[in-house]
Amino acid sequence: MVARENVGQDSRPTSAAFANGAIACFAYSALALVLLHLLRPDYAPATNFISNYAVGPYGWIMTTWFLFMSCGLLTLAIGLYRNDLRSVAAYLGQILLVVASIGLVVSAIYPTDVPGAPATRSGDIHDVSFLVNVGSIFMGIVLLSWSFGNHSAWRSYRRTAWTLTALILLGFVVQFLTLHQGMPYGLANRFFVVVLFAWLFAVCLFDCEPHDRRLLRQPSRVARVRRLGRVTPACRVPTRHSVPAGTTHFRTDLSSVHRWRDSSGRSHSGKPLVTRSTVG
Repeated sequence: MVARENVGQDSRPTSAAFANGAIACFAYSALALVLLHLLRPDYAPATNFISNYAVGPYGWIMTTWFLFMSCGLLTLAIGLYRNDLRSVAAYLGQILLVVASIGLVVSAIYPTDVPGAPATRSGDIHDVSFLVNVGSIFMGIVLLSWSFGNHSAWRSYRRTAWTLTALILLGFVVQFLTLHQGMPYGLANRFFVVVLFAWLFAVCLFDCEPHDRRLLRQPSRVARVRRLGRVTPACRVPTRHSVPAGTTHFRTDLSSVHRWRDSSGRSHSGKPLVTRSTVG
């Protein structure tokens, strides 16, 4: 009997499980970065990228930072895919997160050259991977934020996503405008990382929410109509005077889209209550 009940059930991890895994990776990365600032006070934040912590004492902590960030981006991309984000923009955004994940592994393998040190092949590879990582992450975030508006379960998060994306855009622009000697490129680098963490944590936390709770955040259609103070043609319901006698029509109770009860008194959610009546 138990075997029959388990037939057809999906035992694969859910999107929330992947989101929780990504949160764990990003949490370690955030704590490791804070710890490195305390352990390496000889590196001035204004004139050093965070990747410079990979060179010298405690460099292994920065190496693990790259690896955990890579794992977090990959896990988040899989979780978003499992959450039925299947539009073209969502697909491209998920692919770019995977590209950034691979690039972060390259950054971990090839450390950067610290300011004033001779240029090495490892440093050149790291610089290229840095450009690929930043560009892929930024474009992936823009595409994913755009795709949230096309999926009902994510539509209520769209405004938050675009707000954080605007901050990431600001950090992206400031980062490249300060890539000159004497400019505070290190502070710009840290600002970009902070707003990036904000976007990543926010998406993961929203992904952990149950689907029904997300729908409850969305205003009902009737509430939007009442707020506008008008009734759109799509919301009008036929009356006895607008249809011939004997015509059968259906009426949808838009005010009970999220929760409704059937004739036996059982509560349901997620579907509108449709009643059938005949005009006599």
